[in-house]
Amino acid sequence: MEAPRFVCGNLEYDTSGCKREGRFACKGCRLVNVRSAMKMPKAYWPQLKLACMSPLGQGTWQPAWALESRLPSFVQGPLNQFIGPNKHLWGNTPAIDVLQLDSNEGRDYDHDLRLLFAGISGDLRNFIETIAQLPKSYDRSLDVVARNVIMLLLLLSMDEDDATIDCIIRFCCLGARVRPLIQGFCETIKDATRGSPHTQDVAFGKRSLKVTLSKQSWYRLLTYFHVPTKLTVEHARSIRTANTLAESRRDVRDNYMSCLPPSHRITSYKFRKIGVLLPFDFPRHEFRVPNPLSSVVFQTWILSLTLPQLDAMKLPNHFYDKSFDRIEVSNIADQEFLGIHMTLYAMAPLLRNTVENPHATLITLFLNAIQESLTHKEHSREMLKAHTNKYLSQYLFRKEKRIAVNDPRLIQLAMALPMVENHEHVFQRFLANHKLHDVPKLIGMAMKESHTIVEKWPFRLKLRPDQAGAQAEFDRCITRGVTWREFYLE
Repeated sequence: MEAPRFVCGNLEYDTSGCKREGRFACKGCRLVNVRSAMKMPKAYWPQLKLACMSPLGQGTWQPAWALESRLPSFVQGPLNQFIGPNKHLWGNTPAIDVLQLDSNEGRDYDHDLRLLFAGISGDLRNFIETIAQLPKSYDRSLDVVARNVIMLLLLLSMDEDDATIDCIIRFCCLGARVRPLIQGFCETIKDATRGSPHTQDVAFGKRSLKVTLSKQSWYRLLTYFHVPTKLTVEHARSIRTANTLAESRRDVRDNYMSCLPPSHRITSYKFRKIGVLLPFDFPRHEFRVPNPLSSVVFQTWILSLTLPQLDAMKLPNHFYDKSFDRIEVSNIADQEFLGIHMTLYAMAPLLRNTVENPHATLITLFLNAIQESLTHKEHSREMLKAHTNKYLSQYLFRKEKRIAVNDPRLIQLAMALPMVENHEHVFQRFLANHKLHDVPKLIGMAMKESHTIVEKWPFRLKLRPDQAGAQAEFDRCITRGVTWREFYLE
């Protein structure tokens, strides 16, 4: 895909000002693009004030709790305080390629592949990453179960790559592109019994989408296309910022910001405030930045997508005549959801047998298992180690001999301990407590001795502090938003 071209930063919302390409970035903030490398005229100053003069962009920036000499609120109170509706819009972990053809079936595999995404992650990140990583030569059919009806209808119904990408990023053109499809089907089921499931097949050339929802869910889907008459721009913005810039979460937000490079703090804050994914200095009424995860593959491959609105336990009855080469269940195997035993019981009938495909795999993610398996004594010992760990000190306190008690890096130190802590003994205890060496065999499954799709501990540091690139790896990892105790089982 062609590299994006950025417009000159001297462009106002009324499209006045310079309209040429911004080929040079400001040497101070590296965020504002201009057409000339010469000294910037006064016309550029409004944009530069947002970047170069922002306190967030200074190396001396400190979280509010450090400036006010107090403990952060998340240390004194509950960390998982919900602001607004308790909805999981995105998953907690980076996207993974669930196929990994090179280390499994191979790039020359010439059979159809069926994938089942049966988790609760609430987004399409693993599906999109898997499609993006397929070799260009792959042109077989793909049978996917997913949940995001509107996004997939947009993705499959449009032909122009740039327009499709913009629609996916910002959910524009919903009314013109998707609403007629859903409204037409609602007309056909208007006399149907409330609560009964109804399936709609939509074809787009060689691509198809099958969606199964209850009658009320189909009608509710239509409401997503209507903007309430009393919902003004100001009100909508206040609803958003009540979540993204909630004052009660300021310390949590500042803690995250303290892990970022200065320029990243500025861009992160602007996205939280405005909510439009564009170059920093680009007017927010223009949408021109493509998403590299969306590409031409949907134009050439035969795709069959199926989206049932079903509890995971009911999937075997829904797909009684199908089996899948990969089943990715997000973290429904965590104890607070189905648990590992019920997950295995529900998914075993859906996994393709080893005679048909010896690489068929169920992928389970555990977000909370290690934390829940730690004893009180082990947890206390970890907290003590956070302040004496020689590896972490090399990353965070390389030069300082004396550290202030409210230094934000002390919080980072406690957060980052799981990066270098070995939890293998806790992991083995988890396996033993749930009898995972024996229970899967009762239903014809077994844990893989070696993972071939995703690492067991994918978020741990790979380099020692004295190795080249170690500091850069640490700086990247600490901004990921994970606990580093997450692990996968295949």
